[in-house]
Formats: sequence, C-alpha cells, structure tokens
Amino acid sequence: MQKNDAEKHKSNLVGAKMPKSDFKNARLELSDCRGASFVRSDLRGANFRESNCSGANFSKTDCMHADFWGCNLMDCDFRGARIDFANFRKANLKGMVIDQNQVPAMMVALGIKVEQNNE
Repeated sequence: MQKNDAEKHKSNLVGAKMPKSDFKNARLELSDCRGASFVRSDLRGANFRESNCSGANFSKTDCMHADFWGCNLMDCDFRGARIDFANFRKANLKGMVIDQNQVPAMMVALGIKVEQNNE
C-alpha cells in the first residue's frame, strides 16, 4: 500500500440516518454512503471525493465548498441544499434531483461558465 492510500479516509455509512449533523470539513473520500440521509446537515467543506453516495438524501443540507469530485451521486436528492462553490466535476449525476432555482449554482459547480446575455 502506498503512503497516499493509507491517508485516505474510507467510512461505511450505508443507510445511516444523520439529520442535522455536523460534517463540516469532514474527510469522507472513498466512503460508502449509499442510501444515507444527511437531511439538514452541515457539510460545508466536506470531502466526499470518489465516494459512492447513490440514493443518498442531501436535501436542505449546507454543501457550500463541499467536494463531490468523482462521486456516484446517482438518484440523490439535493432539493433545497445550498450547493454554492461545491465541486461536482466528474460525478455521476444520473437521476439526481435539484430544485429549479439551484440550476445556476449547479452549472458553476460542474465547471460550466455562465455569462449574462447583454442583448
């Protein structure tokens, strides 16, 4: 095992119910969070890189600056979540649900440059 592998944090949170929990700046990369519920939790700055979060409920969470790079977020619920400055690049977003008003923030989180139309 390489030194970098030993430093990665793997957690098993399958099906866990953790409403209103404090995960601020948590290191959860490579974790198994399938079906977990983080409703109304503080996930600001949390690192979920390359985790499997399929079917997880992130509704009404604060995900500002959270890192979901390369995550499996298939069928996740992010309705009402604060996703400003989060990183969703290279994540599997198939079936993910967000509110219509979250679309601009999601575009930025995916690295898509959004410009004003000056017509």
